[in-house]
Amino acid sequence: MERSIRIIYMDNIKGFSSFIQQFSQDECIMATSSVDIDSLPEGLKDRICGQKLDVNDKDSLKVLADYAMKHPSVTLLTDNRGLKALISRLLYDNADHLLPTLELTGHCLVGLWNMFSPCSFFSDKQTEKIRYIDGQQTNIIHISQIATLENLKNILLKTYNNSAKVLLLKVPSHNKITIKKIYLNNLEQFGNINNQAYIVIPSTDIRELKGYTFENLVTVMKILRGEKGCPWDRQQTHDSLKQYLIEETYEVLEAIDNKDDRRIYDELGDLLLQIVFHAQIAAEEGRFTWRHVITAICNKMIKRHAHIFGETQLDTAQQVLQNWEKIKKREKGINTHTQALKDVPKNLPALMRSYKVQHKAALVGFDWDRAEDVFDKIEEELRELKSVYFQGNYGKINEEIGDLLFAVVNAARFAKIQPELALTDTINKFIRRFQYIEDKAVENNRQLDQMDIEEMDSLWNEYKDLYENKTEE
Repeated sequence: MERSIRIIYMDNIKGFSSFIQQFSQDECIMATSSVDIDSLPEGLKDRICGQKLDVNDKDSLKVLADYAMKHPSVTLLTDNRGLKALISRLLYDNADHLLPTLELTGHCLVGLWNMFSPCSFFSDKQTEKIRYIDGQQTNIIHISQIATLENLKNILLKTYNNSAKVLLLKVPSHNKITIKKIYLNNLEQFGNINNQAYIVIPSTDIRELKGYTFENLVTVMKILRGEKGCPWDRQQTHDSLKQYLIEETYEVLEAIDNKDDRRIYDELGDLLLQIVFHAQIAAEEGRFTWRHVITAICNKMIKRHAHIFGETQLDTAQQVLQNWEKIKKREKGINTHTQALKDVPKNLPALMRSYKVQHKAALVGFDWDRAEDVFDKIEEELRELKSVYFQGNYGKINEEIGDLLFAVVNAARFAKIQPELALTDTINKFIRRFQYIEDKAVENNRQLDQMDIEEMDSLWNEYKDLYENKTEE
């Protein structure tokens, strides 16, 4: 039969005197080492059994359990320091079977909540919030009905491991708590409960979590950049990380093109890491933190969506874009249309920058009226390129090729096609066709440099007929 140990907690030691009448003659009364026994009333001081219990000692729970096995009833007197150490020992001591159920009496809820602070409180009905719980902090969940425990366990196991230890608190009255410790995987064995029950999940080492939050990522980066962190991470600067920011962005795009969800979220994580990395570097220098980054984008989205968060009436996507540009100019202090064109980042790939510059110019009416005019311009630029090329005017070729490409970007914009992505698709198509030619050469024990252009062109067209023209049909 399970024995119970009663723990009397009072934030004022003198308050223990009010419990003297509760003690039976054969009851074993103990005190934690943090309690000043000399300050206790005489009638109570004389009843203390044996030495004080040092709850900071790793064997303290075994000592307490041994007393419980030898006496019909055991009561432990403690204050805030003793209670904190005892609960901490209960949470992390591996000899779980040595300790029977604890029963706390006194102003125990206040003491416990103060002990666990800082912590986050949740209702078992807040499943969406619990789904993204931060396992690095202490979390307390109020249980309103036992039927929710199975579902709650499954949600928590997305963040914590099966072996995570939790405290189960039942509060039958305002001044009494019974405590048990179990593994999270056994949460549904909580038993009968009323509306005053809680699960306490202590702060967990970041290495032992299964699921993580944005705050955990920030913590990981702080550790990596810290005094005992990674030498490579600690050496990085905003400038040294630029190449990785570009690389990760393109890897996200490739994952999207491949429609590979597993890789998409993996590459998005790599990209997010770069953002947190830059924010951490700035935080160390006292310039800004990740919270400034989050606040800035939230403010921007709210202000630039006045038709959602304000009273502005916008009915079409085109009106939204025009209003966006108007607000953006006001925020950046852009007073002329030329300034708006110059505001397009110079580090963008040239095709993308061309598209954005043309788009901004078109917003104020500087644009072709018809698609036919766009194609006439392409033909004009092509004639000019041919002219300077065959005249041998190589100083003008660079300029004319640029003009031709700029005109082609205009055609893409009219067709609502991103030229950068269209060219990427063409490059990938070229590689696929070229691979087909090489594979065929290998099948015939040939080297590519042994084939003439007519043979290669024939295989090129063969690939188109076999794989591309059928798809188009």
